[in-house]
Amino acid sequence: GHFAAVERTLSLFLPASDMARLNRLGDTNATVAIDDMTADVLAYALRVARESGGAFDPTIAPLMACWGFRGGKTPAAPPAADVLRAARQRTGWQHLRLTPRASPEEAPTLRMLAPGMQLDLGGIAKGYAVDRAFRALRERGENDFLINLAGNMRAHGRPETSRSGWRIGIRNPFAEGTWFGTITLADGEGIATSGSYERYILINGVRHGHILDPRAGRPVAGMISVTVVAASAMEADALSTALFVLGPEAG
Repeated sequence: GHFAAVERTLSLFLPASDMARLNRLGDTNATVAIDDMTADVLAYALRVARESGGAFDPTIAPLMACWGFRGGKTPAAPPAADVLRAARQRTGWQHLRLTPRASPEEAPTLRMLAPGMQLDLGGIAKGYAVDRAFRALRERGENDFLINLAGNMRAHGRPETSRSGWRIGIRNPFAEGTWFGTITLADGEGIATSGSYERYILINGVRHGHILDPRAGRPVAGMISVTVVAASAMEADALSTALFVLGPEAG
């Protein structure tokens, strides 16, 4: 139920979702009431965007569309510089104004200051869904569980009394079915991996991974996988994307 609730609110693919509704607006300076869930996720997304210097950016949707990701048509050639430039004018986390709920009667609001902006919370929504399910299970009094949503995980307790915690294998991107290493998750910890080896497009025989550098508008090259363990699944999800874009040194 929690996964469905998050999808109803944050999915780009469901026409009735908060996300799809916001993306249909695209009006400059329209102040719109948003769901609490959208406000929570956006608040953290904007924090990571600020701290990573824009390596993570929740307004990346127009750039994703240029490359044919998120259900778009794969282009016959990499997008030209002017196409990317036009898309980048519609992006930029700095152009979002999120106003938290001022009182119980008032909804949180969002303003998009650049024309034609569109949100894409793909780099954070799964982690958020895992955290919601985690809280629901804790409130029900469950102690030992591992939640796994497409590789975004969060653990509580342990799988059996003889073990200290949940052991998670990190996939070797170069050899399917083998593990690069294992990590034991402590109580409450989340883990996420961002990799370019599973989802990519082919343009003229060249592979382009689905993780874009929002600052350049192009798929990140030279990185294959980043795994982050954090205090929550949402943090791990967003940070693994930001670190993938930043690379080993800046990251």
